[in-house]
Amino acid sequence: MEKILNVIELSPKDKIIFTLGRFDDGVINIVDRFEIEDINYKNNKILNVSEFKERMDRELIKLEETFINIDNILSIYDRPTFYKKRYVLSSKEERKIKESDIDNMISLIRNSLEKDGKEIIQIFNSEFYIDDKKVEVPIGEKGKKFIAIFNVFGIEKDKIKILKSIFNRKKNPLKVIYFSPLLLINGIKDSFSKNFVIDIENTFTYLIFGVDNIPNQVEYIELGIKDIIRDLSFILEIPPRDGEDYLFKKGALDYKIFYETDYPISVEKKVASMRVIEIFELIEKKMKKLPFRFYPDEIVICGEGAKIKNIKEFTKEYFDLPASIGEPFEYKSDLKLDSLDIIPAIGAIRSFIDKDKKESFFNKLMNIFEKIFD
Repeated sequence: MEKILNVIELSPKDKIIFTLGRFDDGVINIVDRFEIEDINYKNNKILNVSEFKERMDRELIKLEETFINIDNILSIYDRPTFYKKRYVLSSKEERKIKESDIDNMISLIRNSLEKDGKEIIQIFNSEFYIDDKKVEVPIGEKGKKFIAIFNVFGIEKDKIKILKSIFNRKKNPLKVIYFSPLLLINGIKDSFSKNFVIDIENTFTYLIFGVDNIPNQVEYIELGIKDIIRDLSFILEIPPRDGEDYLFKKGALDYKIFYETDYPISVEKKVASMRVIEIFELIEKKMKKLPFRFYPDEIVICGEGAKIKNIKEFTKEYFDLPASIGEPFEYKSDLKLDSLDIIPAIGAIRSFIDKDKKESFFNKLMNIFEKIFD
């Protein structure tokens, strides 16, 4: 029976988005995508859990009438806690490092943090060492001492418990919960650098700072698109919809504000540009406090903010770095889809497929660790 992956996104646009896809011959195929609104989901918060659950049950039952075998995946926006975990596997004799060694370490990470009341959202391989020598790909290499360092992102179990009570079903249970901004890492084309990703949403902005395309830190700023539109609406005395037009269609951003003090700039351009500059200044402050050396070679802009007209040029001029608008990893679909909006769903499907493959492999193999350090 054909398996369908259903990515449920609790979007910061006050919408619940359903994306249904398959993995056909190594290619993601998006077969359906739709969004709904609910009075109990506003400002990225669930207001009435029981009523919201009833609505979600109805929507999922409708899907099950068309797609029988579904794996449900939930994608959320939150503020995860970051953990760096280090594990050591040593033996008296030289041995070959197996993929199951890494899988076992990840399983131990999950178990240890779950005991502390945390729910693991995503885990990324960070660094590997064999006999104190750094290696990129340890699988198949030989040595007596294997060290693996992981970047782990988790959320309090109490928050996850509520979400599971809403979306977990007997027929097609909830398989996994992901943190939406981190899905951008797997959702963006591999040709992009993933070391500096700016995800600008309606009421907040997420920053993903990484090394070697692996996320090392996620930061959060309580400013977003609505703040820019609100300022435009207030100062120009126009409806918010007209403010949106200035921002997304007419080009309210103007990078010349950085260089020419006597440049004749309109009020709307000055308002929008200064607000975005404020967001960028806060990003710079976050960068200066990073606990690791950060030398990005590109900025990738995602989220609703990537649709702001001239945002790419504005970002490039401010940070003096190449800037790109995120593009999704290759997929196919007969639907007309927004290339920016689909990135988190593509990332969720890719992450789940990779996780599913590893868990299948892990269930077949069991290894015993001789020495483990946390």
